[in-house]
Amino acid sequence: MHLLEKFRNREPVMDDNPKKVIAGWDWLHHLNNRAEKQGFNAQLNLDVLRELVQKDLLPLNEETAVGNIENVIFIVTTSFIHNDTEVRVLFTWGNENHTPFIDVSFDDYDNLLSLTELKRITESEETHV
Repeated sequence: MHLLEKFRNREPVMDDNPKKVIAGWDWLHHLNNRAEKQGFNAQLNLDVLRELVQKDLLPLNEETAVGNIENVIFIVTTSFIHNDTEVRVLFTWGNENHTPFIDVSFDDYDNLLSLTELKRITESEETHV
C-alpha cells in the first residue's frame, strides 16, 4: 500500500510553457496517424478540426499563404506525461474557445520544433525571398 500511496501523491510531470510548436497541418496529420497506429487514446477528428481552423482563417484568406491551413503553426500550450507511456499535448492556433489535445510518443514530442528553431527557420526563409 505504501508504494501505491507514493504513486498517487507524486508530483505530476507537466509543462505549462513548453515553447514547442506543431509546424503545419501535415505534421499534425502525421502525429494523429501515429497516435492511431500506436493505440493512444487521445486522437483528433481531423475533419472537424480542419473545419474549425479553416473557419478561423476565412478573414485572412485572400489567396495568400497566411490563410492556407497547410501553413498554420499550432502552438503547444501544455504538455504532460500521460499513462507513463506517451505525452499529452494541448495546442492552439489562436482560438481561445478550442484547445484540442493529442497523445504523442516521447520521440515525436522531442521532434517538435521549439519556438527558437521556428524563429530561426522563418528568419532564414525571409532572407531568401
